[in-house]
Parts: sequence; structure tokens; C-alpha cells
Amino acid sequence: MSQRGGSVTSHMKVGDYHGPLIRRGDADLLFCFERNEIFANLTFLKSGGIGYVDAPDLDFIPDNIRALLDARQIELRCMDASSLALKLNAPLVLNLILIGFASNHEDFPLKRDLLQDVITDISPQRFRDLNLKGFREGLEHKLDVEI
Repeated sequence: MSQRGGSVTSHMKVGDYHGPLIRRGDADLLFCFERNEIFANLTFLKSGGIGYVDAPDLDFIPDNIRALLDARQIELRCMDASSLALKLNAPLVLNLILIGFASNHEDFPLKRDLLQDVITDISPQRFRDLNLKGFREGLEHKLDVEI
């Protein structure tokens, strides 16, 4: 994982898979914890995939990328998770805020209760309440902006 401000890419597969990586064009979901990550990682999303982006809006997406999203039936959903994390004085819960936001959508494959239980189980005691608070803050946002 990056420790000097560089980009970090992680792959997660759910189900019976043999390889650890997701090939380009095969991902159902994409999380971008910084808005410009969408440009480097958009090719991972399959047609009909959904991207969740930490951004106040999607005005930064150029017309040619919007046309590609439309042609491949890819949806982008955004919320300003980083600003919310800063208001909580906890920038490290940005990821949990965005995951909470995603899990509030009916088409998200993981249920809110399951995610909340996992956060409770794996969070160190000293961070548990803050992690759960970040996740719950994300749950309060159904949809800020979507393309």
C-alpha cells in the first residue's frame, strides 16, 4: 500500500475464483476514493458496471468519457465523502463513508447489516465507534449525483 501519496489499487472478488486479480472489463463495481482515480481505473468496469466516486459532483467528467460511459451503460454515483470525513475530523474514514453510501443503494450486492457487523468485528476497539460513525454517515446519503 502506498505511504507517500501514491495511488493504491486493490482487487476484491466474491465467490469461487481462482486468480486474485480482476481483468479489465470484468469489474462489477469500482470505488474511487479520489475523483481522478476514475480515469485510471474506468477500464476495469464491465458494461453495466457501477462506479462510486468521492466527488461533490461529476462536472469534472469530460464529454468524451461521458459518451463512453453511456455507450457501455456504466453508471457513476458520487458523494462528497472527503468533505464529510473532514467534518468528522476523521479523514481516514472516507472509505467507510463511501462504502456506506454505496450500500444504501438497492443494487449494491452487500447488505448494510452485514457490512456493519464486519466493521464492528474487525475494527480495533479504539477506532470502532469512529468507523461505525463514518459508515452510518454514508448511509444517510442516498444519491448525490449520478451519470
